[in-house]
Amino acid sequence: MRPRLVLFLVVFLLGAVNTNCHHEGGDCHNGICDCAPGESCHLDCSAPPCHVTCGGDNPVCDGVCGNGTCICGSGSSCAFTCQSPPCHVTCAAHSDCSGTCANGQCVCGEDSTCTFTCASSPCHTTCSPGASCVVFCSAGGVGTQDCDIVACAGGAPVICPNGNATTCGAACP
Repeated sequence: MRPRLVLFLVVFLLGAVNTNCHHEGGDCHNGICDCAPGESCHLDCSAPPCHVTCGGDNPVCDGVCGNGTCICGSGSSCAFTCQSPPCHVTCAAHSDCSGTCANGQCVCGEDSTCTFTCASSPCHTTCSPGASCVVFCSAGGVGTQDCDIVACAGGAPVICPNGNATTCGAACP
């Protein structure tokens, strides 16, 4: 065989292996993507289930979950989207985090700033002490079991006058 043909076949076969996740600056395998502490990463999902973990102190960590969980480590800046429900988002303490929940649970850690969007109900959010949470209820049902803040360490959740968001420790958008 010619060397170019062999090289082409090797590259083609490696590209045909389905790893579920595509990545830049992270490690993905078997539907699990990890961004090492301190790195900037963009992690994508080609076929659910997909789970994303940003290790901590990540200046940028963007990821796509599908039938899975996205986790933003302490001190990280994360943005997560949901390819297919259910999707759950957990933001650790001291993070700046946004994500899409869908038929799932979102958690905003202590002293974090979180913005969540409920893409399909039910979506339930927990806001820890010192957290600033805004939950957009794009599927409707703000303040009901379809889209709510079930635990607000900063007091009672606020249903915004615009009727499409609820907050805890944050001003209405």
